[in-house]
Amino acid sequence: MDFHVWNFQDYDTFTTPPQNDVVGSITLRYDDYMQNWGEVTAIDLVIGGYRWKPEDVEWYLDGQGSPEPNSYQFKSDSRLDNYFRIWGTLDSTNTHVFAGFQYSVNNSAYFESYDGSATLTQSIVAVPEPETYAMLLAGLGLVGAVARRRRQAEGKAS
Repeated sequence: MDFHVWNFQDYDTFTTPPQNDVVGSITLRYDDYMQNWGEVTAIDLVIGGYRWKPEDVEWYLDGQGSPEPNSYQFKSDSRLDNYFRIWGTLDSTNTHVFAGFQYSVNNSAYFESYDGSATLTQSIVAVPEPETYAMLLAGLGLVGAVARRRRQAEGKAS
């Protein structure tokens, strides 16, 4: 998921946020066995000089800890001094709809924004079946046999 969020505010103390424009991305691993998205494998997010690591981040999909069904939420461990949370919903066509972003750096005030966009992209790497490799080897063997016959035929003709 790639996201861009702007216009942060502290709704309690009206403190100026240390960073008013946040751009980042989160990558998940697909679990073939469970047929769902597994743990966070990469995160590119820096706020106030702090760079989050994949092990800092939890995620929930479809109401498992999220505020409502068909929603998602990524958040860092709230015991850390640096905290973030991004949330949204999935509509009937599984289109991602951004709802909000919240962060705190070095136990500062919480800054929130509801102005932003996020794009959920799914990329699944195809792994060839063993039959594909067998057909490739058979084809290479056939091409080699034809080339060898041609060389032998050319040698006899001269």
